[in-house]
Amino acid sequence: MVCCITFGKFKHKYKYILYSAISLLISDFAFGINYHGVFTELSLMTIFGITDVNYNQHYYIRQIFCYFGTFILSIILYKIEEKKSRGDSIKSKKETSSSLESSFNSNSGIELIYENNETIYYSKFFVSKLLFLILLWAIEEKFTEKLNSIFKHLDFWMLEFLFLSIFSKKYLAIEIYRHQKLAMLLTILPLTLKIVTIFLSFYDDEEKKNPSSFKREDGLMKILYVLYPLLIPIGIIIYLSMKIMRAYIKTQIKWYMDIKYVSTTKLLMNYGIIGTIFYTIICTITTFTDCPHNDKNFEDYFCETHENDNENDNEKDNGKKYFASFSLYFTKILFNHYILEPIILFFGILGFSFYKFYSLMIIKKLTPIHLVFSLPLFYIMRKIILTKSIVNFLIHNRELSTYMIKYILDSVGDFLCIFAYLIYLEVIKLNFCNLNFNLRDNIITRGQTELSPKELINENDDSDSSIDRGDTKNSLNSND
Repeated sequence: MVCCITFGKFKHKYKYILYSAISLLISDFAFGINYHGVFTELSLMTIFGITDVNYNQHYYIRQIFCYFGTFILSIILYKIEEKKSRGDSIKSKKETSSSLESSFNSNSGIELIYENNETIYYSKFFVSKLLFLILLWAIEEKFTEKLNSIFKHLDFWMLEFLFLSIFSKKYLAIEIYRHQKLAMLLTILPLTLKIVTIFLSFYDDEEKKNPSSFKREDGLMKILYVLYPLLIPIGIIIYLSMKIMRAYIKTQIKWYMDIKYVSTTKLLMNYGIIGTIFYTIICTITTFTDCPHNDKNFEDYFCETHENDNENDNEKDNGKKYFASFSLYFTKILFNHYILEPIILFFGILGFSFYKFYSLMIIKKLTPIHLVFSLPLFYIMRKIILTKSIVNFLIHNRELSTYMIKYILDSVGDFLCIFAYLIYLEVIKLNFCNLNFNLRDNIITRGQTELSPKELINENDDSDSSIDRGDTKNSLNSND
């Protein structure tokens, strides 16, 4: 009797999903881990005992260093890749030379000439489009992060799974099978829990106190859509638009990799330098342009860099506020913490750079759809690290607050997403309702019964890559 649920193997290529989540966690921990500012923040700063209130106000300045660090890492990886490729090419030529020369008579007088056909011509339109996609990638990421901080709990990130599947089927001809469709359907459950957290925000009494200010009594910024409910559909539309854009960008990057043979390191190099230039320009402009003041402190949603150290937001003369400021970063952070700040930057840059690298490796070795699988894994690991802060929060509050209920619902949603993704990855196999018919192992088994022994050897060599990656090279050559 066949068991209804069995477990498959965690394939070697899935390691990039794990590495991606760990790298993002390192970067997040370097600059500060929290849950919408509710719990006590954990970071390298708190480990070293730094209590500077201005320390976390320079996120975008630090991101410039992260992008530039990504550029440096990509150059190092490119040099390593180039050296390895050159060695493999020389070895291949020697093997080819010896095999060809053995087939000719030594007195034949034929001289073998080798030609390098690896150079590929890229048109100006091709390069311009690729660079524009990378720019959109860098902008979309930070815009979505800022959107999440303003419209809390409207981040329906699990829908990216659906968008990636649609674009992958359209542009990469990746077939979506029955068990994978079920995995997508199961994401409705965490999506429902996310909607519940939105409704819970309207039952938080702290959000309704002191209507003359956008700040709560506990110092947190109020949720805007509680004050202005019409912002809910606007926020959802904007957020989903960003997710659709991200899905399109990632599928296009996969196309460039598989069809146009653009290397991972070159993509990473362009991403790093474009992000560095773009956000350097933004932060330079905002350094000389302070945010307009509002009596309700509305500017704090966008301008987190304060000129004064005073945290009393009720005082009218609280100094200028900026979206980002190089002058305040260098005078108040880098000069005051000239030993600790480089250490924090090092770990932040390291995590950020390798997160981007492993994200591209997921696209290359697997599919763009697999990108979203690292997110719930990262969220779970982040929540585990926050355990001590959560316990302290419960001890001091001694009641199940609205924020704590939201936190629990989000955690349950993360685990449900992981369960659905494990079905997609075929780590969990459902052996009923014909859901196991198109599992990779079963496809290979059916193929083996139809192939000769010689064909079987070749099929086994290629089966893993062709099934995981959707065989995009063969299916898309007609669309070149």
